[in-house]
Amino acid sequence: MPLRPVIKKTYLRFRAPALRLLSPLLRRASQGAKPHLGGIKRILFVRIDRIGDMVLSTPAFRAIKKHLPAARLTVLAGPANAAIILNNPHVDEIIVYDRNRSLLSKRRFVNASLRDARWDVAIDGLADYSLESPLLCLLSKAPCRIGYPEAGRDVFFNVPMNPPAKVHMAQLMIDLLSPLGIGEDGHLTPEAFLADQEKHWAEAWLSGNSIHKKDIIAIHPGAYYETQKWPRSHYRDLVRRLIALRDVPVIVFGGQDDQDAVAEIISGVNSEKVSTFVGDNLRQFMALLSYCRLLICNNSGPLHLASALGIPTISFMGPTDKIRWHPLGEHNFVFRMDHLDCIGCESAFCHIQSHLCMNGISAESVYEKISNDFL
Repeated sequence: MPLRPVIKKTYLRFRAPALRLLSPLLRRASQGAKPHLGGIKRILFVRIDRIGDMVLSTPAFRAIKKHLPAARLTVLAGPANAAIILNNPHVDEIIVYDRNRSLLSKRRFVNASLRDARWDVAIDGLADYSLESPLLCLLSKAPCRIGYPEAGRDVFFNVPMNPPAKVHMAQLMIDLLSPLGIGEDGHLTPEAFLADQEKHWAEAWLSGNSIHKKDIIAIHPGAYYETQKWPRSHYRDLVRRLIALRDVPVIVFGGQDDQDAVAEIISGVNSEKVSTFVGDNLRQFMALLSYCRLLICNNSGPLHLASALGIPTISFMGPTDKIRWHPLGEHNFVFRMDHLDCIGCESAFCHIQSHLCMNGISAESVYEKISNDFL
């Protein structure tokens, strides 16, 4: 086994008992009763991590507003995911917290934005082992602090939840609201909201690139881990098939970190039917995506954004937990090699060094699926 996973496993094993030794100090706030629904006026929801996690938290925001319409919901977001919830009618305030700030800058942020806001409830949406978001909940001084207890994180909460079960991420976020007496609001489909001016911008961009708004196919090759990525050569093969055999306009999207992938995918493709949009402006990506017929991508933030916008998707899933991260909503198809013994390993690297779960999904099979069911 590689050294880093061993170190991580050992650290997490001993961290929990070490943190619990500090629990009398960390839990200076009372163990207190769960707040009564009618007495909740200010809620802080901490979601400072990734794009997909924020998207899949939007059903919880909707549920909070349905049951507590008079309460003010503030979402503490990160620089990378804050844009997702702009124009969301269920979110009253967005505060951006940069995890890359210096310690002194973070302290100033907490003093200025969290300590004296008189939150009634602070909710940590992270179902993982990081300590930064539960610490922010503690520093908010909210009398009710709710979160998941991975590796000793429970010492930061006075309403720790049971360890996450095998349910979808969107359901995990809804489950965090159960101490408040809030349940699912009827469906778990995420939401994203575009302003009229953003749609007008997208229309102008498409027109300027001579793209008609009918049957556009979007492709996004990015993902957080390399093991989550369908091979670039497969994407390139698919683009060539779509242009030659279906004659549809294609837009290849990517963030700044995906520039090389986008360049490789379109290399050798001599066609006016292929456009690219590379950058980290999420709102512009969302606006353009809203005019597409289909998104083809890895299991990543863009996949869940497409679901939130009601755009059909074809995605590729290998090491990812199928139950927790499958796309929600209608008209989503997932390519996954379920017969493999190693499928769903949740690893950032391939232990058998073949990456068969992704390499084994052919461009031809994807093209056939698009032709038969999406065009």
